[in-house]
Amino acid sequence: MTREEFESMLENAIRQVMQNKFDEAISISREALKFEDCNEDPFCRIWPAGTIVAACVFKHKENEIDPGSEDYEVLKTYVKITLDAFNELDLEQQTHYKNSEQLFHMLRPIFEITQAGKPLSELQAPTQKKSGCFIATAIYGSYNDSNVVVLRKYRNNILLINSFGRAFVDLYYWVSPPIAIMLKKSPLIRNTLRKLIIQPIVDYLSSDNY
Repeated sequence: MTREEFESMLENAIRQVMQNKFDEAISISREALKFEDCNEDPFCRIWPAGTIVAACVFKHKENEIDPGSEDYEVLKTYVKITLDAFNELDLEQQTHYKNSEQLFHMLRPIFEITQAGKPLSELQAPTQKKSGCFIATAIYGSYNDSNVVVLRKYRNNILLINSFGRAFVDLYYWVSPPIAIMLKKSPLIRNTLRKLIIQPIVDYLSSDNY
């Protein structure tokens, strides 16, 4: 597998997550982890492993993952891989994660809960700090873009008023910085995601449908 093939697989996995095709995203990310550099480079490993964690959580955003189930074991395995990889990053690499402190605070409780075989409902989300919408900002080019403002209001007024929404937002914050970096480097993917996925979501949230 070449570096280009690896990055293409990750981009595809992210697209699958954004399209709610979580099993496909998990399968693709598992294949990406077979890339030779993942054995030595934690920054390379954290991206596909983190995508698997995000896909598992998003897949069950409306229902509890049963301890002992296949999805629970997948989450348990890749939370550990992601956390171990993050701990191996050097300081320069950690600067790519603008919310690295939140990453530590979120992954460690998930790791402890899954290692103990407890339900994720026991997870206490950390206090949310004011943070940017990394993916939306990368797509629209500005934190103050009107479309980003719509998404930020949805986060503040809907997601952050309940414990699951807060946990969901925290997970978004630790998986989104590397995705945003990828989007900034790929105008084609950025424009495609804006047209086919993000803008329809913004239009929906701007209406009275929710």
